[in-house]
Amino acid sequence: MNMRTLTIASILGIGCAIAAAQVISTRLEARLAGAGKGKAKWQLVQKGREIQSEFEVEGERLPSNTSYDVYVGDQFIGTVTTNGFGAFSAEKRYLGANHPNVAAGMTVTVANTGGVVLSGVFAAR
Repeated sequence: MNMRTLTIASILGIGCAIAAAQVISTRLEARLAGAGKGKAKWQLVQKGREIQSEFEVEGERLPSNTSYDVYVGDQFIGTVTTNGFGAFSAEKRYLGANHPNVAAGMTVTVANTGGVVLSGVFAAR
């Protein structure tokens, strides 16, 4: 086998390995209820060693210009603030393995020092 044949064989081998990479996708959704209403979504896509995930949350019918902390289980996701109409919307994207551990059956909570205003449970969609 000469060097050219070896190089072509190597390139073909890499192409086959990439083509064979398995894609794993998880999509979850939670309807949020309480003092207002809303929803949360989680999507994770893993293609080979590449992982991309996204968390989205939105709420409405809440007190205007008020800040709330968002949790999935006991994991803090971030803080949202309602607008003048009492609504909020936020998304957070993650690249790689550094993302919250999210699974069906986990509770999404939107709360502040006054208590929980929205909550719901993730389910497959």
